[in-house]
Amino acid sequence: MALMPTKLEVATQFGVDVRLLLDLRETMALTGLAHRTIRAWMNDGRFPLPRRVGDRLPKWYRPDLLAWMEALPTTAEQLTPTGQLPRPWAAKPGAGRRKASTQTMEAPVTATA
Repeated sequence: MALMPTKLEVATQFGVDVRLLLDLRETMALTGLAHRTIRAWMNDGRFPLPRRVGDRLPKWYRPDLLAWMEALPTTAEQLTPTGQLPRPWAAKPGAGRRKASTQTMEAPVTATA
């Protein structure tokens, strides 16, 4: 069984500073995104792909992530053609609202002797 390479070995392999290679946890902290969001966006081509170190060790290059973050839209006009922020909860009429109860409470029946 082969051992996982150390950060120093990885840095030597890529010729970069060790501090510039980020694992998933560090990438999540830098971007503020959850791991599922990162994976989904990578599949959609909206997030930088990691560099593979060994067979199972993805590492993101910090300058790549910072360049990606700089290129993100910063205003509502850049996000949607109408200039409005998307509202996923408004996709369906009445979504997220609780329906009023149609049941009425009846007075309890008391037995008389």
